Amino acid sequence: MKEVKSIFDTTNQYHKEGNYPMFCSHPVALLDMINSPYPEVFAFYEKQMAQNWKWDEVALGQDRIDMLTANKEYVDLMVDTLLYQWSIDSVASNTILPLFAPFISSPEVHMLFTEVTRMEVIHSATYSHIIQQTLQNPREALNKAMNLQESITRGGKIVEVFDHLALIGGKIRAGLLSRDSAEAKEAVFLGMVNLYILEQISFMSSFAVTFAISELGIFQGIGKLVALIARDEHHVHAAADRIICQTMIKQMPDTYRAVKHNIEQMIDEAVQIELDWNKYLFTGRSCVGLTRQLLDDWVHFMAKDIYRTFNLEPKVLVEENPLPYMEYYLDLGSTQNAPQESDITDYLIGGVESTLGDEELDF
Repeated sequence: MKEVKSIFDTTNQYHKEGNYPMFCSHPVALLDMINSPYPEVFAFYEKQMAQNWKWDEVALGQDRIDMLTANKEYVDLMVDTLLYQWSIDSVASNTILPLFAPFISSPEVHMLFTEVTRMEVIHSATYSHIIQQTLQNPREALNKAMNLQESITRGGKIVEVFDHLALIGGKIRAGLLSRDSAEAKEAVFLGMVNLYILEQISFMSSFAVTFAISELGIFQGIGKLVALIARDEHHVHAAADRIICQTMIKQMPDTYRAVKHNIEQMIDEAVQIELDWNKYLFTGRSCVGLTRQLLDDWVHFMAKDIYRTFNLEPKVLVEENPLPYMEYYLDLGSTQNAPQESDITDYLIGGVESTLGDEELDF
């Protein structure tokens, strides 16, 4: 394919037939909504648009008190989980559209990734808001988020694959590599697998910990905010990832065959990383209603759909949900109050909702 030297590709003729490939052909020119070869992708775009909320919609004053008064094991579990989610959601908000843009050929995929990236910004801002509003020393939490080795290791593989995607995308932008080259196709294919793993396994594993603690009657505000994030990830992001990956298998069969072994390795590694993280979380700590074994089973339960998407057999098959409480928190119909119906706070610039004295929270 002849490389395009302009940001508006007039050689793109897909609008004539409406059969836009998803990736690795001509870059998007007209944002064409007249032709719609991927109605499911567009439906996910509209579904994400409908999930319109903001990070400060729930009062966190009681959660701030809980950080000081709750069982230290629960506090440590909650903080470590929030810090990881904050860091890896920051990766998502900084990367999804910029990383995939050099490869996208479908207007519908471009629209979806634009909207998903916008929501990932809200997700990461929500974690930042939670940290600011509930911890006595949020700057200390900033440092811990950047330096917690277990968290860095957990997210390291995700970052590594995205780093490679950024490198290949840079070569395409610089005119050093063709968009339809085998190297470009393999990079974007594995990049999509990576995104699916992030949103189907890694995020869902952390949500299970957050909601298990909320089930105990503490950190209720945090639970409500994270539930909004979890519903986005489950009902839009991971579900759309699956549809896109299934389409890529059909549109790029040679690439799929070339990277299928890599895909299996990536999923296996992601599962093992989560199991290692679970071991870290539950070393010297416990949580009523959630054990390391239950959390391990949840990881396997969520991983099975990714394996099956790529026609692979799960190494450990868990068919039934080991954590029934997750169904409530992931249900779009569950107590998602309108702002006027819930404990809402005005946005506070550089402030917190309440003061609790001079106590400090140890990490």
